[in-house]
Amino acid sequence: MQNALIDITALGPWLDLLFVAAAIAGVSLLYLLNSRTAQLEERLKGLESLSGLEASLKELKEGQEGVDLERVEHLLEDLRDANRRTGRQLIDLAEQRASEAAVVESGRPAGPLLGERIMNRLLVLGCERIELLVGSGDLERIAAEGGEVGFEARRDGAMAKGRVEVADGRLVNVDISTSHQMFP
Repeated sequence: MQNALIDITALGPWLDLLFVAAAIAGVSLLYLLNSRTAQLEERLKGLESLSGLEASLKELKEGQEGVDLERVEHLLEDLRDANRRTGRQLIDLAEQRASEAAVVESGRPAGPLLGERIMNRLLVLGCERIELLVGSGDLERIAAEGGEVGFEARRDGAMAKGRVEVADGRLVNVDISTSHQMFP
C-alpha cells in the first residue's frame, strides 16, 4: 500500500516551481490592483471640485426662492396686452391714413382697400384663415355707405365668426365669437 502513495520528495523541484509561479501570479495581481487604485485616485481628484458645487447649488436655490413666479407671469401677461394694444393703435393709424388717402384720391372710400384693412385688423386680433362673407361689389358699397362685413376665421385654435362695423370708410367695431363662446 505504501507503493501506491506518491513520493513527495521526488516532486521537490516541481513543487518549488509551482510555489514560484503562484508567487509571481500573486505579485502581478498586486501590481494590477495597485495600478488600478492609482487610476481611480486620479479620477477621484477630478471630482474634488464637486465640493464647491454644493455651495453653488445652495446659493442658486436661495436666489430662486426670491423669484415670485406668479408676479413674472402677470408681468408677461401685461406685456402681451400692451403689445396687442400697441398693434391695434398702429393698425388704427394705418387705417386712418389709408382711408384719408383713398378719400382724397377718389372722393370716396375704396372697397378693396376696406377688405385689406379688415383683414389686417383681424390678424392683429389673433385671427387666422380669415374669410370675408361679402363680395367685392358689396365691399365698395359698404365702404361708401357704411354697414357690416361678416367673416369666418380661426382664433386660438377654435372656429370664430363675427362682424366688422364700418362707418364713413372706417372700422368702427369688431365683434368676434369663438365656437366655445357660442356654445357653452
